[in-house]
Amino acid sequence: MPAAELATDILAQALVNLRRHPLPGDLEGLSAESFDIMGRYLPFAPRLVLANRWLFGSLLELVLSKDARMDALIRTTTAPTQLRAGIKPNVIPPTATAIVNFRLHPRDTVAQVVAHVVSAIGDERVEVSVSEGGLRSPASGISSSAAEGYQVISRVAKQIYGDIIVAPGITVAGTDSKHYGKVADNAYRINLMKIAPTEASGFHGKNERISIDNLVAGTGAYYQLIKESAGIRP
Repeated sequence: MPAAELATDILAQALVNLRRHPLPGDLEGLSAESFDIMGRYLPFAPRLVLANRWLFGSLLELVLSKDARMDALIRTTTAPTQLRAGIKPNVIPPTATAIVNFRLHPRDTVAQVVAHVVSAIGDERVEVSVSEGGLRSPASGISSSAAEGYQVISRVAKQIYGDIIVAPGITVAGTDSKHYGKVADNAYRINLMKIAPTEASGFHGKNERISIDNLVAGTGAYYQLIKESAGIRP
């Protein structure tokens, strides 16, 4: 007979606790630099808030955390991606397991995330460990926005798309660029395409696509970036 509390109940509550207590967020470092640049072009009210983060920091974090894309810029994200328990519909599972994916913010370490998970769950019956088969690498290093590589990217973006605002930012994804950290001081993750919200929602999901115009412009931008990086100016 089912006990008063099953393994699946314990796991479900652990995941609820974890989702209700995200890692701390703060607009700092590269994200702050990005907002400082873009904030100059905003209307007065949001420009005032961004210019006085010492006063409006808590309000700003609250507003940004309401948008999933913005939230990922200020904190390590938490997403349960795989659940495993019973193997038959009429057998109560003795154990239940969940795999939770974390996209590390540059200020956080793997050890800090593990400590936060244990504290947020608050149940000694739940065993927390780093997946042996998963990716356990720390967040990639921050590349300089003052280096020549960034200046080339900025120049090419304006050549292709006109008088646009260019600002550094955090790539909220895992890329192979982390391997270049062994041989280069800076490794830039740059998407030289216009990504509309309708296209962004399809990343790694249903009906993933980009428009033909976007494909043409993006291809031209990368071609120009390669030429500029090689010292061939238009």
